[in-house]
Amino acid sequence: MCAASGFCYANLRPESTPVRLTPKEIGFRSADLKVRQTEETSEDAEPEPPIAWQISRIETHRPSSESTTGNSGVSSISLTITEPGTGLSGPDMTADCTTEWNETAGESPFDKVQACSEVEEGYFMFEVVKADGNDTVENAGDDPMSSFNLKFTRLGADGKTYLGLAEFVAEKNLAGGCGGNGGCDAVLKEEYNPLVVVPKEVKGR
Repeated sequence: MCAASGFCYANLRPESTPVRLTPKEIGFRSADLKVRQTEETSEDAEPEPPIAWQISRIETHRPSSESTTGNSGVSSISLTITEPGTGLSGPDMTADCTTEWNETAGESPFDKVQACSEVEEGYFMFEVVKADGNDTVENAGDDPMSSFNLKFTRLGADGKTYLGLAEFVAEKNLAGGCGGNGGCDAVLKEEYNPLVVVPKEVKGR
């Protein structure tokens, strides 16, 4: 209760002596309450989402049946992926990733987790994932790379693990094709460059 003089009184118990508070003291107590409310809100706030990755280059290659080079049976997928930096996380983290397999030897591009080139903090891993459920290169069609997914794993500077998936489909976001001699080449279409990959944190690691 406040009087016209500007002083306020609070009765803690019916039999207690009134406590005299000045307007200045009331202001301090209000400010302290606001600080506590801010701290509680910060603790309960949702964590910031991870920074989206960007794929600025992807190249797929299958040699022609007429190739005479020493690695004539080796097909490949190579790409460049970047985690953009911010004022808090530091500079961009860019990694180059490449996988190779020999189809003439019966090798498949799938189910091989490989490391990308080193970055300043943490690392990137990637894996070619079947997009259509096929088990082998032979039954995946004329070009097993015409439709595929890439799964990325990133150990961040914060010690957390993140997972991201990117889909690639010929004539959709890949430009190129196959020749009559069996050779195939494709690159990322200009309108999809960079291709954004939104990662999610992997819990329990």
